[in-house]
Formats: sequence, structure tokens, C-alpha cells
Amino acid sequence: MKRLLLIAISVLVIMAFTGCATQPKKTETATVIKAPAKAEAPAKKAQTVLPAFDASQSRKGKPAPASWKKFDKSGKVKFLQVQTTAPASPAGRGSKLDGSYGERLIEIQVLPGVAGTEAVWSLKNGGKSTVWVVASGETDTPIPLSIAGGTTATLKTKLDADRYTYIVVDNEGGKKLTLAVKAKVGDIAAKTTRGKYMKILWF
Repeated sequence: MKRLLLIAISVLVIMAFTGCATQPKKTETATVIKAPAKAEAPAKKAQTVLPAFDASQSRKGKPAPASWKKFDKSGKVKFLQVQTTAPASPAGRGSKLDGSYGERLIEIQVLPGVAGTEAVWSLKNGGKSTVWVVASGETDTPIPLSIAGGTTATLKTKLDADRYTYIVVDNEGGKKLTLAVKAKVGDIAAKTTRGKYMKILWF
């Protein structure tokens, strides 16, 4: 009898261990917390490198000739160039910044005491063929900017750390096409040394 009792107890013990062994184990899941992604800085636009022909027209940082100083009426917002004539670029090259001979650089220098961080340009095409702005200081306007014959376009460019900005314009149609260029920084109009707005005549 005792023997049967011992056998029964042994069977119960074995069954108890077997039940524990076959019971599914609870698995703990680890929660992975991702570090917040670093905000990427907006990509800076690459600065335009002007072709040698255009860069040679620059008057940035250069003293005005003594002959100009005698009649300088430009004021605090200055066009650094004067009204000029130029041959038109070859056909097919007017919309490209390539140093072709119709390209003309127009620069603005703003003296201290003038409020404003950008120049607002007004470009009036008085001819029949298209004029292009093929380069400029920092702007939100897509470049090249086309200006159809008989129309006026506006453009904003930001002043740089030297209170300076510029545009480069081109034409391939010629035929005595005149582009009238006016600009303002704040409420002050840009003027040439003769106290006038800019004009370019392509022949």
C-alpha cells in the first residue's frame, strides 16, 4: 500500500514539473525610443561665379574716377555703372550666362544710413526682342528671367554684407533695343553719377 502511495506521489510530482516546463513563457518586449532627428539646415545656394568678361565690368570697391566726382549726383543708393550701348549677343546665347558680348553687369552700392535689406528692380524692355536677366545677387526669382519686348518685369535681390547687389542682363536681338533699369532700396531710388536711372541700348 505504501508502495502504491509512493508511486502515485511520484507520478503527481512528475506531472507538476512537466506542466511547468510546457507552459509558455512570457516574453518581455523592449521599447526602443528613437532620438529625435536633427533638423537639417537649409541648403545654401551656390554663389554665382561671373564669367571673366562680366566680372571685368565690376566697379565694386573701386573708387570713382576723378572726372565722375565733379558731377556725381548718385546719392546714397548708387548705380555703379553709367548708361551704355552694347552689341547684341550671338543668336541662341542671350538666355545663358556665358560671357557673350551682349551681357551687361549693373551694380548697386548702398551707403550707410539707408534702411532696407533688398533692392527692388524695374526692368522695362522698350524693344521687340526678349531681354534676359542671366545672373543676379541673391533672389527668390528663378534665373534666367525673360522680359518680352514691350513689357516690364520686377525683381528683388538681397543686399550682401557690403550693402551691394547686382544683375546681369543680355539680349541677342539687337536692333536698337533699349532696356530702362530702375531700382529702389527702401524709398530711395538708385541713380547713376548723372542722377539718372540706367539705360542699356543694344545695337
